[in-house]
Amino acid sequence: MKRLLLPALLASLMLQVTPASATAPASAYATIDWTSFTFNVVDLNSLDNITAALTWTSNTTDAYVNANNWVFDSSADWTTSLSAVDGGTSAMADANGLSASFSTAPAILNTYGQANRNGYFTLTANTLVTFAIAASTYIDMNVPINGNAYAWAGINADGVGFNGLDNQHAGTSKIAWAAGAGSLITDAGMVYASFINLTNENMDGQVSAFAQVQKNGFIPVVPEPETYALMLAGLGLVGFMARRRKA
Repeated sequence: MKRLLLPALLASLMLQVTPASATAPASAYATIDWTSFTFNVVDLNSLDNITAALTWTSNTTDAYVNANNWVFDSSADWTTSLSAVDGGTSAMADANGLSASFSTAPAILNTYGQANRNGYFTLTANTLVTFAIAASTYIDMNVPINGNAYAWAGINADGVGFNGLDNQHAGTSKIAWAAGAGSLITDAGMVYASFINLTNENMDGQVSAFAQVQKNGFIPVVPEPETYALMLAGLGLVGFMARRRKA
C-alpha cells in the first residue's frame, strides 16, 4: 500500500505544476510624431549667388505587418490614414505620425510591423539641410535566451555623395531591445538626419522616417507562485517518504 501511495501523490503533483496561463509582459511600440517634423537649410557658399532652398518633388507613405499585409499611399500632403493589422501586431500612419506596436499571444513565434514615410527632394548647390523629428520607443517583455524583440524609430537621409560621387547616408534613431529575461525599457527624444550638396548643381535626395517593432522566438510562460509552492511541497513529501522507508 505504501509503495502505491507515493507514485499516486507524485502523479497528482505533476498535474498541479503544469505551467499556468499567466504570461510574461509582451508589448512594444515605436512612434514618430510627424507634427514635430522640421528641416533647416543652410547656405554653405554665400558667394555663388544661389539661394539655398529645398524643394519637395514627391512623397510616399506605407505600412505593413508580417507577410501580405501591406498598404501604400503617395498623396502629396502626407495626411492619408493607413493601417495594417495582423493578430496583435499593427502598423499605422496618419497626419499625426507613424506607429508600430504589438501585444501578442505566446503561440505567435515571429511578428513584424513597420510604418514608413518617405520624402523626395531637390537641394540647391552648396547647401546643407538638417531634418529633425521626435521619436519614442517602449518595450516590456521576456523572450527566450535564443530570441529577441525590439522597438525602433528614427529618421534617415540618403542620396548621391556630397561631392557628387558615391552615396551618402545619415540618420539617428531610438531603440528599445529585449532578450532573455527582458525588462521595461523606454527611449524617446529628437532624432536627426542631414544631407549635404557641395557641388555647383542641384542634387536629389530622400528623407525617410520609420517606426518598427519585431519579435523572434516564443514568449516564455511564467508559472504562478502557487505552482512553485506545490513543487516545493512535493519535493518535501518525497524526502519525507524516502526517510520513512529507510527507517
